[in-house]
Amino acid sequence: GILLAYGADVAGAGNERVTALLASAERGHEAVTKVLLENGANAGAADNNGQTALIYAAISSSEVVTQLSSVVGPWCKGGCNR
Repeated sequence: GILLAYGADVAGAGNERVTALLASAERGHEAVTKVLLENGANAGAADNNGQTALIYAAISSSEVVTQLSSVVGPWCKGGCNR
């Protein structure tokens, strides 16, 4: 959290609307994903292709999906599994 402490935008997106949440889910960073969600990252946010954090995690590894579904799932409000 040092970047968050200095006001980093958790919803900021780079190329193709990939947010920090999507990138952390893709790489299996469970702790980072949780911190982003706790600080307002949108669990249902999707990239230009409509892929959400859970989809990114699913594409990268089934082990990551198991970990992240427990982290991301509670933050979803019906819009995380497009």
